[in-house]
Amino acid sequence: MNISSIDNIASINDKLFELAGYSQFSATAYSASTKRIYSISDARGPAKKIYLPIYLRKFRVIGLVDCGADITIMQESLYKKLFKDLSSPAALLERSDIEKIYSFSDHAISVKGRKFWRVCLSLYHPGFNIYIYVVPTNPNVPELLLGKDFLGAGLADLNFQGQPGNAYPTLSFKHPTLFHSTVYHYAADDINTCTGFYELGPYQTDSFDFCIVPPAPIVRTDWILITACNYNKVTIIPTRTDIAWDCGKKCFIGSAYVVIPQIIK
Repeated sequence: MNISSIDNIASINDKLFELAGYSQFSATAYSASTKRIYSISDARGPAKKIYLPIYLRKFRVIGLVDCGADITIMQESLYKKLFKDLSSPAALLERSDIEKIYSFSDHAISVKGRKFWRVCLSLYHPGFNIYIYVVPTNPNVPELLLGKDFLGAGLADLNFQGQPGNAYPTLSFKHPTLFHSTVYHYAADDINTCTGFYELGPYQTDSFDFCIVPPAPIVRTDWILITACNYNKVTIIPTRTDIAWDCGKKCFIGSAYVVIPQIIK
């Protein structure tokens, strides 16, 4: 890849960051620990964002709620996950009525097309219809950004409860029926983590299940890589795994190999 190509990719990154309003969004690999979550820190600190699970074509997908975005935006990478056959009529995008999206700094982002979706808030929610605009893939920003059009279509009511300095969000919808959504209030770094527990003796190796945090930006057909953020007396072998939804734990589960290379003192 030449330098001009790298500069072009960086320019697209900046544009989407500005559009979403979240610069330095973390997209680190999934990280696992045995008894606690390791989180990758950065300069942004612990600022938390609001993530909401929705259902599109019976796929559970995670969206970042952004009240400052006028429209709902999906990356092409996520769009392709939701269709087995991208050449089928159901997968075809219609021409967008918006040719370009402009950020606050007046940078333009091309729109590849739009799709009229039935958005459900659970598998049994009747749903409501909105247009979702598809933009080129960028791995460093959320794959789905839920804008004001989404919130307005469902007559959403976003509130904060608790105490100042330790408030948590609640989100309910009044259309087409009253529905109280589950929302996840997480720092961007922490949505790429998972936890697991093991029972092993010295010099033993085995595979164990790991619970992936509920707002992780994955869908049920994904394969993910579970690895450790640091290495100590317990080693997690980087493991590529499929995932399955655990109804009891209300999260996706994957598996990875854990090694005890020595006697732990």
